[in-house]
Amino acid sequence: MQSSYKQGTIFSVGFTAISKVFSFALSLMVAYRLGANAQTDIYFFLILIIAISCGWLQSVNVNIVIPEFMYLREKDAGGAFAFVNFFLYAYLAVAVLIIVFCIFLPQTALSAMSHFDARDIARNANLAAFAAFYFSTSFIMTFLISLAESYKLFKIYFFVPLNSILPIIFFLYSRTPQALFTGYVAAYLLQIILCLFTLRKYAGWDFKRVKFSFNKKFKQNFIFHQPGSIAGTVLAYAPLFMLSAAQAGTLSALNYSRTLCDGLSDVIILRVSNIAKVKITSEAAYGNFSDMANSLLRSNKILLFILTPVCVFTSVFALDIVKLFFMRGSFGAQDAENTAFFLRLIILSIPFVALSGTLHNFFSALRIIKEIAPRYTAFALAFIIIFVAAVKHGGPSAYPFTLLALYLSGAVLDWQTVKKFAGFLPYSGHLLYMLKMFVLCFICACTVKFLLAGVTDESIFIKILFNGSCFVVLNTLVFFFTGDIKQFIKALNI
Repeated sequence: MQSSYKQGTIFSVGFTAISKVFSFALSLMVAYRLGANAQTDIYFFLILIIAISCGWLQSVNVNIVIPEFMYLREKDAGGAFAFVNFFLYAYLAVAVLIIVFCIFLPQTALSAMSHFDARDIARNANLAAFAAFYFSTSFIMTFLISLAESYKLFKIYFFVPLNSILPIIFFLYSRTPQALFTGYVAAYLLQIILCLFTLRKYAGWDFKRVKFSFNKKFKQNFIFHQPGSIAGTVLAYAPLFMLSAAQAGTLSALNYSRTLCDGLSDVIILRVSNIAKVKITSEAAYGNFSDMANSLLRSNKILLFILTPVCVFTSVFALDIVKLFFMRGSFGAQDAENTAFFLRLIILSIPFVALSGTLHNFFSALRIIKEIAPRYTAFALAFIIIFVAAVKHGGPSAYPFTLLALYLSGAVLDWQTVKKFAGFLPYSGHLLYMLKMFVLCFICACTVKFLLAGVTDESIFIKILFNGSCFVVLNTLVFFFTGDIKQFIKALNI
């Protein structure tokens, strides 16, 4: 059942890609059937804040809990099981409390977390209970998958496509947001059962032992991780709270743009970086700092080589791409304009997300969360104020610009942090490589758009296909002459 890191990457990316194909098809169905209105705004708002909340919990898991679990496992497998069982049962208890609250006080829950019109909340209050089940099963499933990853049980990804297939089936039966939530919950519950079975059979998991005491290093890392992590969560949540008061359809447009972005994030960033994280954490346990630096460099080159061309082309041709996929049924021309505006800017943040994510996995493997936490907490708090002020005075259009400023500033902070706490890592080379990729890809995309303007205007599909093909050819030639293709092939040899 165990696989190598390369096999894990193939399994992870392959099955997540399949899942994202179905997920994208589901988004097209939702856009066609439901469009962008007050009900879809509330549904997508819940989806987005649940993703943020699960991201916070998963940050605790992958940066604190899992590295400590792998460290303890080398010394005492039984003690490691008892350690991680504490978190599993704590998560279950939290899930029960959230579900009970949202079942009995759904309108209160929605009013507390959003700024939607009271009448819209009253009409859609029952979505809170469905969302509570969705959130609870999602973060427990993700936690269990992370544990399976630590044992290199990567074949668990075989079931990831269920995350999109079951919601499609339920939505076809009843075309409502409630049906979508039901499909997600069914998929997550099935995977929770499969994860528990897999961990029991192949890792010899003991679910009976629970450890309530932790070593000093873990407690320090856990405590010092929280301010920055919570501040980052609030930073992601605050603009959405403010946007929930915007014109109906705004949050839906933001979500449709994120649908195109999240496919790249989930398929490429999360899966490739998660596999690299397991390898880097393993190398850190043995003190192989040189190998850690090389592993990070290889994974970043793979990510940037794949992501940057796709992100740049999508940004340059954003409106055409949105019209091609979404503009039909209840999804109108103004919805397309709004979605393209968000997409054009947000998609450019993805390479920054990739680099920042892999670097923070690197910091976690070094177990230096306590040391770096104050600077990242201060950074997040500062940008919370900036985001609130920008959206308040600039409206929804200020959101994507401020988001890009956040990631640009974050890259500088990452560079300074590496210089201070991980001087053996030549991180400036990673940032310069990303800058180089952006410049080359923008030159290629803008050249194609300028030279082929008006050539294929009669069909959006033909236009994107023709422009995209020319971009790929030109980009490939440029990367060949700059030696980036050779470096990419070398980096794949992991």
